[in-house]
Amino acid sequence: MRPLHIKRKRITLTDAQKFIKNGIGGSMEYSDYLSDDERKRIIEDTYDDLLSIVKNNFPRTTNLEYAILKMHLIIEYALTQFIRCSSYVLVDKESIKFTFFQKLEIAILLGLGNDDPVLIPTLELINKIRNQVAHTFTLNVGLVDEIIRLNSEEMPKNINNRKRISYLKSIATFICGMIVGLLKSKIYLTSKAFTSGKNA
Repeated sequence: MRPLHIKRKRITLTDAQKFIKNGIGGSMEYSDYLSDDERKRIIEDTYDDLLSIVKNNFPRTTNLEYAILKMHLIIEYALTQFIRCSSYVLVDKESIKFTFFQKLEIAILLGLGNDDPVLIPTLELINKIRNQVAHTFTLNVGLVDEIIRLNSEEMPKNINNRKRISYLKSIATFICGMIVGLLKSKIYLTSKAFTSGKNA
């Protein structure tokens, strides 16, 4: 089966009762599946959506705590999109109601970060710092610097919060771009042309 292949609505109790009563239902028709073009369009829309989210919602601020909270929301939204676009059933993003940690675990099960030694630890640190800010009203700047260190070739000395926020925005943009790249490769590798050997 291919990711994002079924566009049929979720089966309900009413559907089950109709099946038991009439013996009708349960079979799939060609129209229940997304075409490769529809799948590509969803990923292109997701790409535009994620870049717009980072551009328009990452704050222009010197408040590091606020930047962390917004970064967490942006990354959580990207994880939601990854889950939605990787699942076998097409769902609305509003119907994916899990915590950040649960979304991260589901995304890992769907292949996020399997070949990247930095991505998952970065996402876990973002969640840890966000929880620290939201629940204890404190911020361990050393953990923020660890995120920057993991995602930069060289950690600058004497870094201030404005520069930290600039790095965090770049990291959020990179993570969103990486997620879209993974989704594009999933769509390509499960396309009819690729799976039938017509991937010229």
